[in-house]
This record gives sequence, C-alpha cells and structure tokens, in this order.
Amino acid sequence: MPPGTDDPRKLFILTTVGNHFSLDTPASLSRRPLDNFLDDGNEFLLAVSRHADELHFSNKLESMEGDGRVLVFFKPHPCVVSEENLHRSVLVSSMLESPISTLYQALRQVYGPVLLQDDKWSQSFDSKLQSLLTDLEVGLGSVLRHSTPKDSGKRSLSESDLSSITTPLDEFCFWADVSRSAQQSSERERAAHFTELFTTIEKDYSNLDSFSLVEVQDLIESTRETVDDVWKQNEHAAYPETRMIRLMDVIGGALGRFVQRKLNALRLWEDPYFTVREGLKGGVSVCEQWVAACERLTGQVWKRYSPHPWSGEKHRPQGLESLAQRLEEVAQVRSVCEKLQRLLSGGKQQVSAARVYQPFTGLNPIHYNPYTEPLWRASVSQFDRLITPAEQEAAGKLKTFIIDAQDSPQQLLQAFQKHRDLIKRPTISKELQPERETLLTRLLDYNKGLRADFESRCHGAPGEKTGPLAGRNLPEVVNNIVWVRQLLLKEASEENRVSG
Repeated sequence: MPPGTDDPRKLFILTTVGNHFSLDTPASLSRRPLDNFLDDGNEFLLAVSRHADELHFSNKLESMEGDGRVLVFFKPHPCVVSEENLHRSVLVSSMLESPISTLYQALRQVYGPVLLQDDKWSQSFDSKLQSLLTDLEVGLGSVLRHSTPKDSGKRSLSESDLSSITTPLDEFCFWADVSRSAQQSSERERAAHFTELFTTIEKDYSNLDSFSLVEVQDLIESTRETVDDVWKQNEHAAYPETRMIRLMDVIGGALGRFVQRKLNALRLWEDPYFTVREGLKGGVSVCEQWVAACERLTGQVWKRYSPHPWSGEKHRPQGLESLAQRLEEVAQVRSVCEKLQRLLSGGKQQVSAARVYQPFTGLNPIHYNPYTEPLWRASVSQFDRLITPAEQEAAGKLKTFIIDAQDSPQQLLQAFQKHRDLIKRPTISKELQPERETLLTRLLDYNKGLRADFESRCHGAPGEKTGPLAGRNLPEVVNNIVWVRQLLLKEASEENRVSG
C-alpha cells in the first residue's frame, strides 16, 4: 500500500477527482501540490486537469489545456485541512471550456436566481449590487457569444461558432452585440437589420412562461414569419444556413422546455382523464406546430426561393419531435385505460388505475431524453401485460357489437370507428381479425356498387333509367357534376373512415 492511503483527506479529494474525470484513483498519493493544499494554511487553491490519461495537480489555475475541464478545490479561509473540518473548509467547483463560460453559467443558473429572486437573499442584497450583478452577467454573456474555447476568451465576431447559442435570446443578443461592436459599417448595418427583425419576438421569448399552451401557438406563427423574413431579406448578406438550423433547434428546445414546465403541473395518472387529455393535446400541438413550420420552410418554401435557396435537407427539430411522440404515447395509455373502464361492466374494478399505472411509479414521462426512453419502454410493456386480460374481454364484447351491425356496411363501419382506439391495440386487433376482414369485404362491395351505379347511369339524360339522378331545377351539365361529386364523396368518405 502506498504511503498516505489511509489519509481520509486525500482519499476524499482523489475519489472526487477520479469520479469527475472517470479515472481510477491514482496509485500514488504523494503529490506536492495536494500536500501543500491540505497541510499549508497559506495555500488556498488546488486545480486538477486531465492530459490524456494523466492527472495534473497544481496550486495555480493555469491555462485550460488538455480536455478543457478543470476541477478546483479551494478554501474560504486560511486553515490546515483536517478530517474534522474537511467538509466545512473545502469548496469544490468544476470549470468547463473557459473561466468566462464557467463564471457566466454559474451566475446565470445558480447565483443570479438565488441572489436576485429568492426573498431571503434578495432583501439583504442592495439594489446597486443587484444591478452590478445583472450587468456582469450581461457583459460575460456578450464576451462568451463572441469567443470560442480555443481562443481562450479572445473576443471574436465569427458567425461560424455556435457553441454559445443555447437559447433564442442568445441568438438575438449575438446580433445586437455585432451591431454595436463590428469594425465594418456594413457588418453593423446587417446585424442591426437582423436585430430589428428579431425584435418582434424577442420580448415574448423573454417572458415565455407567461403564455398558455394555447396562446403560445400564436407566438410560434409569429416566429415562423420572423425567421422567414430573416432568411428572405436581401438588403444585406444572407443569413447562414448552419446558423438557421441552430436557431430552429434552440427555439425548439425552448418550446419543448416550456411545454414540459406547463405539463409538470398535471398528475398524469391521478388527474381526471379529460384534464390530462386536453393538457397533453395542447403540448403535442405546440411541438408539432414548430416541427411542421421548420419542415415546410426548409423543405418547400426556401427550397424554391431563388435569391437564397436552402441547400441542405429539410430540417425537423428532433428533440421536439420526440417529445411530441412521448406525449402522444402518454395520452394513448390514459385513453386505452379510460375506454376499457367504460366498455367493461365493472371496469373500474377490473381496470384499476392504481394497479395498471403502477409500472409508471417514480417515472415522469414528460421528461423525455434518451436516458429515460428505455425505462419508459419497459414501463409501457409492463402496462400492456397488465391490461391484456381486460383487452381480451373487451374484444369479446366488441364482437357482439359488430355482429349486431353486420346488416349495413355503414353501421358496421360506425361500430369500428366508435371503438377504433381499442381496435388498434395489438391484442384486440388480433382477436378481431375475422371481423376486420369482413368489414373490408363489405366496404369493397359497397364501393363496387357505387362504381356499377355510375357505369349504368352515365349514358342517359338526368332522370332517365340510364341517366344520373335528377336534381331540382338544375341544368343538365350542373346536374351531372353534382351527381358525380356526390358519388366521389361517398367513396372517399368510406376510404377515409377505413384509413382512420
């Protein structure tokens, strides 16, 4: 055993380092910077960085080389670290990419909300300090938007670096910064033009949570019009395609998080079905509206816009599309349970919500990401197994309804339409295979009858045996058009019902 392995102070620091950098604890604990930090009351800092598979310890925060990550241990007051004061005398912070980025994100996500919004701390934080803190956050954000990690904080106005654009407001602020600080007047004028175009939606995205799920759909339409204007403007150099993809994605991200925040108020498995259904429906509509807008702009509208054509594939914000799919799946789970309870006698007892929703305990389906997807799939599979007996009984009851409606193709189709959500379920669909085939046969025969009627009546004048049915006070040409359209509508109506 290397010397010092029984020192709990070193074990704490090296275990934390190993977990952060995904490396095993170093075999040797004898490192002078580490010893200095622990044993010297005048040493306040220990910085650890990774270079390849080696860890570098230093008592100074040097240039962030290696993989750009630094783990910092520091003391709030001069002391020798002991086992007793370890957790009171050592603070831990991580740095990523650059000190500017880390300080900005810490202010934005941690210290700003606590010091400016929390009642306890904001009251003891005078208005001048609050203003200075806000100005510092704004200034750091501006520097960050115009610098890259490789530049080590060096200010730049490059449009190609998108790493700092994580929200719509970041993009709006980027162009506002360029309009003030670009060296060439043409660049300032171009940026000012983009800033003016974005002004129409900037305030709304600053106060996104003030919207309802219904109201935000108007904002999405305004956003679609704005990005269309930005893309089609021809007074200045064109808006870059890669930047537009990024903007569409961060807008999609903002809308997705907005939907999640709104739906977090729902108790998905306990609240009334109607309340949950309408909430999920609103969330899906928001997601689908922006996905459809992006797809139409990049796949059709801008493809045909010759002054600045879209050169890449049509773009669909994948995260937002996946969230919409998840919300629809949650709605389907609630819908199936609700319909089984209504269909079956004693359904409330047979399809007990407490029992069939048990697989979803501890899982919030609204929080979609690739890590929650396997757990969601496993929970849905378990839910399917729990309701299989109820679905088999429901299939038997549906067969009775279908037999009673077999005399008329329309009544038979209406029976399928009324219970289509249940009939789509694999278990019930399999049980009703003969009935589904009967429906298809009857509808095909019905359409053949319509075509035969057309063939037999398309040779004579209206009202004659070999002519179309006669309408009241209609010229012959108009009468024929109306008759044919009625036949087409009947045929299309049956086809749509089957596909639905």
